[in-house]
Formats: sequence, structure tokens, C-alpha cells
Amino acid sequence: MIQKLLLSLCLLVFLAPPAHAQISDNEPDDTARMEQAVALARAADGRDVPPAEQAQLWLDAAHVALNGREFFGSAHRRAARRHVDRAEDILDEAGLDSPLLQGRIAMARANDWRWRERYSRAHEFGRLGVDQLTQGGADARERADALYALGYVAYRDDDLPGAAQHFSDALALYQDILPVLHARRLRANGWATMTAAIADRMAAQVRQLFIIAAHAPPADAMLAETHGGAWSQTDPPGFDVTAWHGRIDGFAVFMVDVDEFGVPTNIRFLQTHPGDLWNQEIIDGLTSWRLSPEALTDPDARKTDIVLTFVYGVTRYQR
Repeated sequence: MIQKLLLSLCLLVFLAPPAHAQISDNEPDDTARMEQAVALARAADGRDVPPAEQAQLWLDAAHVALNGREFFGSAHRRAARRHVDRAEDILDEAGLDSPLLQGRIAMARANDWRWRERYSRAHEFGRLGVDQLTQGGADARERADALYALGYVAYRDDDLPGAAQHFSDALALYQDILPVLHARRLRANGWATMTAAIADRMAAQVRQLFIIAAHAPPADAMLAETHGGAWSQTDPPGFDVTAWHGRIDGFAVFMVDVDEFGVPTNIRFLQTHPGDLWNQEIIDGLTSWRLSPEALTDPDARKTDIVLTFVYGVTRYQR
């Protein structure tokens, strides 16, 4: 009897899934989406479906695999590469010249190289993808998202002027299609403001040590126009010690109200990078800020929902 119980316990331990194999509630949805996308693409193969539609279905499957949760891991990224290869083969076999689809293929490859942290390759494919999407007549949102992705890989490839330009170009498109406080538009503003500040400092102080920790005019001018505030005292915030030792750049876009004395209150962080690294430094730094007396007594001056952009950077040559 005891031997049977021990044998049962051993079987339970052996058959139980390891802790890391357990998946969250969201992952089955992502898996189902990926399986459905692949099934649709396979169903179109060999049928009377135009090659462009077949290629797009395989690109859709690749998109799901590349943009799923981290749970998917490298196996799903390898599957995504196969899906992109299949889309490219379909276009080649049909002799179809489609800049739009070729641009999407290039952006998928850029995304894949980004996940592999091969940023120079991602940068190369990203530039190609943006050019082809523009040539192929992609809509404004697709072009803006491609420029945003290109800006990120340019930044990681240490092309700061290029990154600033790409984020600025993406932001210009977002301004026409997204509300001023839309999350993606706010994030593009943060990236564009930060990369421009670092690029400008690098150009002015070649190979000199520098730190940026400052309130900056937002790249999205509409934020200053509709949600700006006039300040009489603006002491710079501190620079997080972890960020200094790790040579980490970043930004924070946040919203404040002011009380009857002009002191910032009710701080709400809208978009920050990376994570909440800068939040406490900003909260501490704003205690010394004051709205200008003129703005404080002006009934038309904004005193609630004031949006501020702070940027942080360290010299590239110390990395």
C-alpha cells in the first residue's frame, strides 16, 4: 500500500507541468489568434486567391507571431520568419511588383532583427520599409507607425540625429490623425523631444561628459499651445542614480494641476520611458516649481491638465 502511494506521488510530480510552463489568461487568446491567422493563410494557398491577398495573409500571421507576448519566445519568431519568407516567395513566383507589400515585408524583417537586438540590420530594413511603404501609398497611420519603429532602431543603432528626424516625421503624421492626448502621439512626442535634445547636446559638446535632466519644449507644439503653462520657477529635476550608472536615457510626459499658490499638484504620468524610472525624481523636483504670478491671476490661463515633457540623457561616449 505504501509503495503504491509513493509511486502515485512520484507520477504526480513527474507529470506536473513546471511552474514556468503555466500560462496566463491572455496567452491562449494570443495563441488562438496566431493559429487562426496561419490557418487562413494556409487555406488561401493553392486556391483561386490573388497572390497579393495570399502574401498579405502570411504577413498577418507573421505580425501576430512577432507582436505576441514574450511567452512566445524565439520559436514563434522563427515561425514569423518563415511566414515572411512565404509572403516574399508568393510575390516572386507571381512576378508581382508591390511596393506596399514589399514595404510590409521589410518592416516585418526590421521588427524581427529588433527582437534579436541586431539594431544595425533592423535599421537597414526599417529604412527600406519606410521608403517602400511611402512609394506604395500606405495610409498615414501605417507610415507613422513605420517611422516610429524606424526611429527606435535608429536610436538603438546610435544614430541620434536620424532617430530624432524619424520620430519627428512620425509625430507630424500622428498630429493629423490622432487626438493630442492619444497615447501613441504622446509617446512619439517623448521620443522625438528626447532624441533631439541628446543629438543637439552631442553636436555642441563632442566627446565631453554631459547629463541632460530638464524640462524641454515638447516636439508636439500643440501640447505647448493647448496644454502648456507659464512658469516662473523651474528647477531641474534630479537624475536617477541607477540611470546614471546604467547610462540610461529617457523621458516623461505627465500632467499636473496647480493650486492657488501656483504649486504643481495631482501629478499624473501619461507616458514614460523606461518604465517609471524617473517618476520619483520628478515628483520631488516639482515641489520647487511655481506658476508665474501673471498666469496665476489670469482667468484664461490654464491651471489644470498642464502637460509637461521632461527628458533625460547621458553622453554616448561614456557607454
